[in-house]
Amino acid sequence: MAECDTDKHITPIEVRDVIISCFAIAHQNDISMSFQNADEIRIYCGELVKKFFTDIHEDFDNPSKEALLKILNCLADFAKNFRDQAIIQKNYQKMIALVNDLD
Repeated sequence: MAECDTDKHITPIEVRDVIISCFAIAHQNDISMSFQNADEIRIYCGELVKKFFTDIHEDFDNPSKEALLKILNCLADFAKNFRDQAIIQKNYQKMIALVNDLD
């Protein structure tokens, strides 16, 4: 599985995009049979994240730190249905660290 680059200082929008990319990478093997390629998986994951932003009444296009933390919880809850809990926690902690680094 590919690793996500979480070492540079980035904006909330970039963090949102990293979350989408990492979620797509993490689930590529699980959902690849339903899609033609990696771009379609990323688009699907982006739409899923947009739906979660709508569900929590937050702005996908201008995410706050608090909204990103809520989204991570939504994604972890969603992933628990088909991913190993240890893997979810490892990825969740990486993304939490990234969000916590936002000013």
